Amino acid sequence: MAWLNDYDLARCVCDFPVPVFTGIGHERDSCVLDEVAHTKFDTPSKVIGGIETVIRMRVQEVRENFRHVATVAARLAAAARQAASQADQTVRDGALHQLALAKQSSASLLKDVRHGAGQTLREAVKAAPALLNEITNSARAAVQTARVNSKAHFSAVTDRAAADLRTERQGIDRSMSDVATHARRSTSEAADRSKALFREIAGQGPEKTLSRGFAVVRDGAGGVLTTSKVQCGTVVQIQFKDGVLRTRSEGESSE
Repeated sequence: MAWLNDYDLARCVCDFPVPVFTGIGHERDSCVLDEVAHTKFDTPSKVIGGIETVIRMRVQEVRENFRHVATVAARLAAAARQAASQADQTVRDGALHQLALAKQSSASLLKDVRHGAGQTLREAVKAAPALLNEITNSARAAVQTARVNSKAHFSAVTDRAAADLRTERQGIDRSMSDVATHARRSTSEAADRSKALFREIAGQGPEKTLSRGFAVVRDGAGGVLTTSKVQCGTVVQIQFKDGVLRTRSEGESSE
């Protein structure tokens, strides 16, 4: 674990442009990298689980945002339809009010001026269809405008939602690519360090130990003796760096 407590390596983790997760695999041990990392996990498998959890959270957020956009679009469309309905009702009420006023005016003129009743009635009859036609055309134009505006608003909301969804998907793809690249790099570095350790271990043979002034004691069959308690007369071989010395034991040591 000592090689993980390295200042340059910790500084690299701190300066890394994306969050760094650690999963050394020793739950009871802690190193400098665990302290400076964004998140510490017990094992590498838990690191993958944490990344998967974050991705699922981001996907859930995208889905919730999309549902929210759809809800807002539906509410705007319903409001536009309600406004169009109210405008149509207002136009109809105005037309009926104008007709009522026209009838009252016709009745008043008929009572005050009897000799002009026929002409006034004909003018009122002629004016009524034109006025009704104008009102109807205005109502149709208002309804058509409301429909066009509703479609435009709905299209804009849909396009914005699609753009946000594409942006989120691209972000997720980039994050997955970065994670895969970092994982491959970490695996390659770990493999290189393992090979170096194996080479170092392989180089620590008994010959180096003998060259430093130590000796290896074996019995007559070539087995290594690790204790001084041997039977009297046992053949003992003492191996030095420059050769082997054979002798016999004179008795069992009391120590």
